Amino acid sequence: MSFPSKYLPEGGPLGRNTLYLQIVTFFAPAWGFGGPVRLMYDYAQWMSARCAAQVLTCDSHHDLSEIPEKQELIGNVIVKRFRTWIRSMAARRIFLVSPRLLWDAFWTIWKWQGIVLLHVCETRGACVLYGLILKLIFPSKIRLIHSGFGMLHHKPSMLRDFYDTLFMGVYIRQLDVALAQNDHEAATYLDLFERYNASSQERIHIVPLHADLPHEIEILLSAGTKDATQVRNLRAKYHLNPEAVVLLFLGRIHPAKGIIRAIDTFREFEKICSKPCVLLLVGRDDGFQQHAEEYIARLGLGDRVRIQNNVYESRYEYYYLSDCFVGFPTIFEETMLASVEALRCGTPVLVSKEADIPYVDGKAGAVIEFSPQRGAEELKRIVQQIGNYQQSAIKIGHDFFSSSTISKKFISIVNPNPPV
Repeated sequence: MSFPSKYLPEGGPLGRNTLYLQIVTFFAPAWGFGGPVRLMYDYAQWMSARCAAQVLTCDSHHDLSEIPEKQELIGNVIVKRFRTWIRSMAARRIFLVSPRLLWDAFWTIWKWQGIVLLHVCETRGACVLYGLILKLIFPSKIRLIHSGFGMLHHKPSMLRDFYDTLFMGVYIRQLDVALAQNDHEAATYLDLFERYNASSQERIHIVPLHADLPHEIEILLSAGTKDATQVRNLRAKYHLNPEAVVLLFLGRIHPAKGIIRAIDTFREFEKICSKPCVLLLVGRDDGFQQHAEEYIARLGLGDRVRIQNNVYESRYEYYYLSDCFVGFPTIFEETMLASVEALRCGTPVLVSKEADIPYVDGKAGAVIEFSPQRGAEELKRIVQQIGNYQQSAIKIGHDFFSSSTISKKFISIVNPNPPV
């Protein structure tokens, strides 16, 4: 598929001679793989309004089934999907994406008369290696961009250590732009640059995550606070006590996501809260749901802690009806996209430092050194001043995490020739 002229807009800050090219393992509609898919989708759409944009990805859905469409146009973005080899390996999160992707990218870049902004977002794997190979072949033509998305943390593994010994140093030294979500992730990038003797000067940039609201939610928040009637209606829809304090975790039901931490914090909070309490664990089972259900049953919390699957389309309703979002991952995954979406819906957030989110602490929620007792105390403080926290969440969400704010920052960073 070539680039039809109507998809090559004139002018703009980037212009007609720039190609924005993503090489990623997952892309729309594989939304179940989490935040990176949604974010890379938005980046591609933003860039497609300013230059040619293309995505090369694998053909696996989040349930590991095959996506039949191998080429399509999503908005103004050309998406090409390539075969996933040995699908049984994908169940172990090892995605062997066909080298045809590399071949296609090579010829696209070879023929392109201008600069290529090559964007990858995983830390290891076939797509990262393909990006590295292309940068080594076309060092002056490619501007290599990497988004950490909470995947920079070290996890003990002989396979990872072997991979890093062979490739990580070369890859880090080839990076032109490293995009971090927050100060902690920026510091992690800096550590990597120093470890592999690479210059970090003007390469590391903080670009917070972003989220947009459905139009109906945006209208409800236009007054600067939540609509109490609508909150009650949504709670009735999902059979929730309208007077309860509703806590929400939304994300994959996975051991590293802090599900047990959230349940333990809820138990402590119940002890010091005078109102009835409910904890909603909402998301896709990623191998941990049975364990979580057994833990809930063992503690006798079955009527107050609920697990709900497959709510991607209705997730904003869950954010809106909740009093506080909680996220306590056991590894540094940096900012959780769900916490940003919650803020945008006017819901305060309580997260551990492993899920740090900028601009929030003490205003629209809290970032804590995790313990169940500390979490319960912070929840009590938030709930006691819930109106003020909700108003701050709405304002901070709009001012710092909306796509209108973040898109300008993103484009100004990846743009190799900013306007004078």
